[in-house]
Amino acid sequence: MDLQAERDQQEEQRETSTGPERLHPPDLLPDLPAHPPPSPPGIPAPAAAAAAAPGAAAATPGLTIPRGWATMLAVEEREWISGLFTRNQQGHIEVKRPLKLWFYPPQPPLPPLPRPQPPALLPQPPVPPLRPLVLPPQVPVPPHQPPPSPALYFASPLFLWLPYRLWPTRLVCTKDKCRGLDHKLSAAGLYRTLRRLLDVNGWYYMGTEYLECQRCHQKCAAWAPDIVSQLEPWHQLQFPAVLTYKFGCDRKVAQLLEEQSAVAVRQHLDKKHTEAWMRRCIAYLSACADTPGCDLAQVQPPPPMPPVPSVEWLRAARRGHDLFRHDLQNVLNSLSLRVLGRRLTEEEESEENLGKETN
Repeated sequence: MDLQAERDQQEEQRETSTGPERLHPPDLLPDLPAHPPPSPPGIPAPAAAAAAAPGAAAATPGLTIPRGWATMLAVEEREWISGLFTRNQQGHIEVKRPLKLWFYPPQPPLPPLPRPQPPALLPQPPVPPLRPLVLPPQVPVPPHQPPPSPALYFASPLFLWLPYRLWPTRLVCTKDKCRGLDHKLSAAGLYRTLRRLLDVNGWYYMGTEYLECQRCHQKCAAWAPDIVSQLEPWHQLQFPAVLTYKFGCDRKVAQLLEEQSAVAVRQHLDKKHTEAWMRRCIAYLSACADTPGCDLAQVQPPPPMPPVPSVEWLRAARRGHDLFRHDLQNVLNSLSLRVLGRRLTEEEESEENLGKETN
């Protein structure tokens, strides 16, 4: 038997022994429905998809997306978010390095510059009748080019909360069986729920990681208050949201809800969201207009603006409390004392007092 036939036989045996695992690797997503389920009143469509039964996620062929995220992501956002992940040797999904908190969609490419026009021909002197007439060269007509895709112009950023992997902090289990026993937590993959959070100018997504206790083997999400409270204060300040069981919004929105009524906040958010959406529409349509040879008949209309939540939604979100609010002056003094060996705010106060005494 030659070498090639022997390799083919070994490959056939390997596929026979591991057939189901090769066809269905871990974290593979099933097919997505053509249209998301209708939203309950007052809740945007992605939030309604999150409330669907588990296992309703669909798979996008060729894309590496954690299980459960696909129902929350719009079709135009799956491709760039898929580029943030990779599969390890065991087939599990991991975040590509370097790790960071915020991930933004790639910048849409600028339209190509138009071809330079040939210089205008100077008037020619009369030529003898027997001399052949020299015609100016014809300007080539640019071929039709497809219009830009609106995907990157309307994509939302992603906040990925990975405290176990980002900072060298010892996190312990807070379950009832392990409370007070100082049992260490370890990373256990990505959390399968993706939250969609309301911001002042739009929306953004938040993902996190699973943490598993080495003793009781129970898992929890890294954005749980019992986990975030174990971090240093300056790390807690980087957590941008106020979360409840059903609702979630950015801290800036939560601060507006504390200072104003829900009706006034909704009017303010509707104005800001509309302005941001119109700017995206202008950027997208101007790119279509500036693309040479663009077939305007193929231009897709901009997607509709995601609706601003209702007043009832905002009132329910206002019940959530910012558990990780700190006095910025105390946090700055503590951090500067560790890094610089001195307190920055006390130094400023002493300089002001010295100036008053001098005067």
